[in-house]
Amino acid sequence: MEYQMPRSSEEESPKDQALSDRREFVTKAGKVALAVPAVALLLSMKARSAHAATTISGTPGILP
Repeated sequence: MEYQMPRSSEEESPKDQALSDRREFVTKAGKVALAVPAVALLLSMKARSAHAATTISGTPGILP
């Protein structure tokens, strides 16, 4: 049996690297999964005019 030098704390084994990559992927996928429904909702909304609305009487107010 050969003696193996201990790995330095900065080196990652391929297994550790794969685990780290998987965690990074799952984190990014989770963020995307949360953002997509919100973006879809915003994009599907009807555009509204930014002008002030007036009522039938001509006074400023909120229209239904």
